[in-house]
Amino acid sequence: SMLAGLVFATSGFMVMWTNWPQVRVAALIPALFWAVERLLQRTRAFDAVLIAVVVASMVFGGFPVVTGYAIYLATGYLFVRIFLVHRFELRAWLRTVGLAVSGLVVGVLLTMVQLLPFLHFYNQDVLSYRANQALNGLPFSGLLTLIAPNSYGLCVGGQPSITGVNPVELVAY
Repeated sequence: SMLAGLVFATSGFMVMWTNWPQVRVAALIPALFWAVERLLQRTRAFDAVLIAVVVASMVFGGFPVVTGYAIYLATGYLFVRIFLVHRFELRAWLRTVGLAVSGLVVGVLLTMVQLLPFLHFYNQDVLSYRANQALNGLPFSGLLTLIAPNSYGLCVGGQPSITGVNPVELVAY
């Protein structure tokens, strides 16, 4: 576990995005999985509170997309683990899923002090300039950075040789 923690904390994603909120949120992903596993093993209301605290901390971290990905992955983990532990015991499934959902809901409710103003300003902002940006992918040649990190001049001088691409996003981990 110590080695896994060290590898996670020093992974390419965590190092490259250090000065951005993604890392503040991603640093809590192991805590989310720990809270979910603890809920699976103990199935107590307090364990749902732990999930709520971790989810609230992730939302307060300031990058909801990483929080959403982590919750999405933790949900899949939860269902696989429930199946492995309880097979087809409906009562155990309902109790565990109910506690996990309640932890998630309480976690989101704890962050309403941040989410409600965000929603208010989000609805008033003009975001049309971002239309279809998600459809624009990174160039396939960016995978070259897996074996030659300096191939686009990303690590030396900070000047990429490909324009129109975020230099940090172009580095493959």
